[in-house]
Amino acid sequence: MTKDEKVFLISLVLGDGSVNLNNLKLKANTGTFRVTHSIKQKELIEYKAKRCNSILGGKQVTVREFLNNGFPGLSYNKTHRYFGILYNFIYKNGKKTYPKTILKRLNAEAFALWWMDDGCLSPKKRNGKIHAYQGFLNTYEDWDTNIAIADTFFEKFGVRP
Repeated sequence: MTKDEKVFLISLVLGDGSVNLNNLKLKANTGTFRVTHSIKQKELIEYKAKRCNSILGGKQVTVREFLNNGFPGLSYNKTHRYFGILYNFIYKNGKKTYPKTILKRLNAEAFALWWMDDGCLSPKKRNGKIHAYQGFLNTYEDWDTNIAIADTFFEKFGVRP
């Protein structure tokens, strides 16, 4: 697996994806990655699934439709030992974290995928006209974690969030 392929898989977990180790039928240190999106994000989840299947090989898992509280959604699940490794780096006490060692590995594609999952643009108006857009990346984390993410973004791309 190349460095860029590993970073791609990391970005999946940092965004809307999650990993669990609770399937007792599986070998130790194996994780199951899961991501769900609305039907409006069909192209995005299919892209993620295709790349993930290509990188990890094995059984080619497909995106499945389901009803999410009456709304059509899409789901993708993939089990692989690399997700077990990521779980040990990213999750602490069962909660997703954003360690600096992981953040420093991210490239432009990883940030873009993370943004498509958890980011948004909000127009700023002046005199009734849009004059700028303000971006948000919703991590729901504490101040220090968000500063570490912003610092990493600045170090990589020269942009101060």
